[in-house]
Amino acid sequence: LARFHGRPRDLSPKAFVYHKLLGQPAPFDRHDWYVERTDTHGRYQRYVIDYYETEPVYAAAPPGTKLPPVTYVDVRPAL
Repeated sequence: LARFHGRPRDLSPKAFVYHKLLGQPAPFDRHDWYVERTDTHGRYQRYVIDYYETEPVYAAAPPGTKLPPVTYVDVRPAL
């Protein structure tokens, strides 16, 4: 990891489509990570990471049990 940049107020293109057009919840955070790739002779690859919070679903939990939220991480190379 060469560097990263937090962009919590910006929607990635994928998050924009899912949130604005399909009505899915928006991510609560976004990071852009820049990774130095050894196979490209020192060039950097940018990755977009969207963080989502979802409700936990556990079949074995008794009804009414307070469960911690689950964080879903969507990682992909930037366009």
